[in-house]
Amino acid sequence: MSRVDLPYGLQKMNKLAFDENQTVPVPAYTPNEEAHKPLEVAGATFTIKKAEDVWTVNDFTYDEAGTTITGFSESGHAKKTSMDTLIFPNQNTKGEDIIAIGDGAAGGGGLFAGEGVAFKK
Repeated sequence: MSRVDLPYGLQKMNKLAFDENQTVPVPAYTPNEEAHKPLEVAGATFTIKKAEDVWTVNDFTYDEAGTTITGFSESGHAKKTSMDTLIFPNQNTKGEDIIAIGDGAAGGGGLFAGEGVAFKK
């Protein structure tokens, strides 16, 4: 294993979580900047790193209820030019489940197919 992407809300991980992996310490990436300190422990089989190359809940916009993704936030627009994979969050910023992806603007083409929406090729 050469990389682990941790969930945004992770608060605890056993220091021997990757003890049997051939490459120790395993780089464990989190998009949550506050997660660094509590997860860093002496003797751990992983190292915590700030993930810049993952999608987070803050990269999207949501409807009024907060459970439908309606588009990209400013940070999401910036990421789409350097990333070739889109991964939607399971939950919004309040921890509520995402239940829908919006259908986009009138005229069709889909939510993420509008003018100026281009992903890294």
